[in-house]
Amino acid sequence: MSISNFMKKMMLVRQFSSDNGKITVYNVRLVTLAFVSLKEIQNEIMAKLGKGGVSILYNSAKKGGYELTKQLCNIMGISGPKAVELLITGCRELTGWGNFELIDYNSSERKAIFHVSNGPFAEVPGSVESCHFARGLIAGALTYVFNSEVDAIETKCASKGSAFCEFVVQPYANLDVSSKLVKEQLEKI
Repeated sequence: MSISNFMKKMMLVRQFSSDNGKITVYNVRLVTLAFVSLKEIQNEIMAKLGKGGVSILYNSAKKGGYELTKQLCNIMGISGPKAVELLITGCRELTGWGNFELIDYNSSERKAIFHVSNGPFAEVPGSVESCHFARGLIAGALTYVFNSEVDAIETKCASKGSAFCEFVVQPYANLDVSSKLVKEQLEKI
């Protein structure tokens, strides 16, 4: 087993702790969850609520992504591009949400594009985009970073055969709300 440089740095400065059943990073509590559990939670929500489940998964993750990013940025004293760098590194090396790559970032337009390979939901073949939770985490994190409400649309999905998942983040007003993809992914219950 190898430990990433990111983890080594956190351990060196005592910002990662696993003690008495509690895991913390910069004093923010984390929990690990087998992906199969998260997948089953998503499957149950979607089975019971249909398309309405998309909204629950996305919005709950968006709130969590916002709060986690806010806590970490405040503790570490970072913002803007440094916060985005933390998001990318943390997701890639700590959380298991996949290998994040920032393709485009424009803070004045409040827009970003991420490619994510090895995301957990990529292992679940399907006919529709399925990374609603990841999409919400990204939207919440960037809502905090941009200090302005943004949403994320998954325009490519590995579970549908793409080489990676692509997430386009921008203000809702800038999205093509007549697009089937936007309607499906941001439909309100």
